[in-house]
Amino acid sequence: MTQPLKEYTYNPAASSFIGSLEGLGIKEIEQKLVREAATNSDSYETILAGFHYLVKTLIALREDEDSDAKSPLEGSLIDSCMGMMKEHNQFFGYESGNDFFQIVDEATPAIFIHNGDILPALVKYFPPRRPGEVEEVKLPAVFGPEVTSILADLTGRSASAFKEVRFIIPVMQRAHRVRERYQKGDATITPTDVKQAKEDFDKHKDDYQKLSKIITQGMPTVHKAIANYPNALVVHQVYNRYLAQLLVSQEIKGAVESYVFKMADGEFDLTEPDFTLTEDEKLREITIQKKTEDFRELLQKDTNRLEARYRKRKLMLMLQKGTPKYKILGELVKVSETDPDDIKTHILAARLIAEHSQAMTNTAKRIHFREEALNHCKVAFARIDAYLDLQGIDDIRKRDMVRVGFVKTISAIRNPLIRRT
Repeated sequence: MTQPLKEYTYNPAASSFIGSLEGLGIKEIEQKLVREAATNSDSYETILAGFHYLVKTLIALREDEDSDAKSPLEGSLIDSCMGMMKEHNQFFGYESGNDFFQIVDEATPAIFIHNGDILPALVKYFPPRRPGEVEEVKLPAVFGPEVTSILADLTGRSASAFKEVRFIIPVMQRAHRVRERYQKGDATITPTDVKQAKEDFDKHKDDYQKLSKIITQGMPTVHKAIANYPNALVVHQVYNRYLAQLLVSQEIKGAVESYVFKMADGEFDLTEPDFTLTEDEKLREITIQKKTEDFRELLQKDTNRLEARYRKRKLMLMLQKGTPKYKILGELVKVSETDPDDIKTHILAARLIAEHSQAMTNTAKRIHFREEALNHCKVAFARIDAYLDLQGIDDIRKRDMVRVGFVKTISAIRNPLIRRT
């Protein structure tokens, strides 16, 4: 479900043009906008107002009519509109072009058929930034109490927001699943169920946006801290938990992994780890240095896992917005190498590579991709138990059920590849 745009009042120069668009369908609005851009290219206020009205109308259709309406507006005109927005600082009530297009980007499926043309223009006119990025807090050159104090403030706000948002997210996820099942033709879901789901979603939407923004706004400073003080274990501990809370707070559609939720849940530890040796460790000739490095290695392993999941989520959003599969495959394979125990990444890579191989007319390339997909299936099979251990699934019956599900999913990808000549 896409959040609506902020209320915006068009200036007098554009009001008459907007009046001529009211009551028209998407196709008619777009046609008039294209004609206006062609005949009055210097009238940026009118053109931008028409572009805003088109976006607002598309999003309203998604909200009010549960529609998947799209616009075939050409990428060249979208590019021109972004250029005008940049040149004239016209962001329709938002602080920046990034904030406005974040709303556009969150629409699933994409509201523009030529959505793939938006990203290059966005990068050109509005430099990319991390979600919710604000001006970062200035950090001292050397790690010390001042840094700990800054992190304590950020983590305190994030922890408070997370305690609330963790109960809101399941409600919004259930609402999304109801809508999704209805769209797929589930006869057990009625229009009344969909209406109730929308009400539940809208009821919590404002609180969710406010709380998730608190978490995302602190991430740039936390990220800068881990870059500035790579040897500070306190910072490393904070970074992992903060990144986990960010991942949980952004997932309002799919289920959150138990591993990620466990990493996000709990108090931030801003104290130096105690590496005092026990008598048993002294007898085994374990040194403080060895104990410290083992702890650092465990922290880094969690960092790799969490960052890989963040990168994978961004790739999936790109895929949902219409980015061709072949454009994300290379990065997805790198993600699987960063965190080889995440079998969901291997399964996803196997499926996308298998689908891509079918489009290959060159026999050698087709065989290469087929073998690569089979290799990801093999790794996924081999690491099912390691993945279940990571999720903390100890109950034998539940463990068997989840394992069977993974085996069926992997086999559905693998078997056709084996049979294919």
